[in-house]
Amino acid sequence: MTRSDAEQATRAPAAFPVTGGPGHRRLTPRNLKAAETRERILVAAAAAFDVRGYMGVNLKDVVEELGLTSGALYYFFKSKEVLAAEIIERHYATCLSLTDEVLATHANRLDSLVALTYRVGEAFEDNIIVRAGERLSAERNLIKAELHPPLVEWRDRITKLIKAGQRNGEISRNISAPTTADVIISFFLGAQEMDRRRSERQGLKRRLDRFWALTLSALQP
Repeated sequence: MTRSDAEQATRAPAAFPVTGGPGHRRLTPRNLKAAETRERILVAAAAAFDVRGYMGVNLKDVVEELGLTSGALYYFFKSKEVLAAEIIERHYATCLSLTDEVLATHANRLDSLVALTYRVGEAFEDNIIVRAGERLSAERNLIKAELHPPLVEWRDRITKLIKAGQRNGEISRNISAPTTADVIISFFLGAQEMDRRRSERQGLKRRLDRFWALTLSALQP
């Protein structure tokens, strides 16, 4: 597990609000520790899925490496499928959150589109949940659980971004917005898989530099 992964493992999710009220749980040392343990299991499992894929991971081995028991695992996650489904859900939530973040900081839609690819590229390299979520999504036929629809929301967001840029004269009207969104997403999936299969990773940023050198002129108005 990398340093970045270890930092994520110790970060408790915002699942226990401090304030009271209907439906709220008070933040106590006991439930805070439970939240931290749950997150440790999730991140460790994500690291294993990223390297070995869904079928190659035995969760009992994962929790034993953390110094936990199988009972602790199944207390938080009833099955391997449930754990994988949550990783996939977080993966998509992160990508959508990055989209909103970039749109809030760039006025020009073409600039937003380019910046978004680099921000998501950083997440693919630095965030173990994002990396594992992408691999598990590709192996969804092996997971017997109700999973987040593959790429639908992210594709829709990028398509709408391109169409808004076309309306504002910031992106060429001579391209198809849905097709361009598909090309960008396909690049990400292919680039990550190429890095996964090579002994020496080039990094998504370098691949993005080449991608935009080839395609940016086609999108400019």
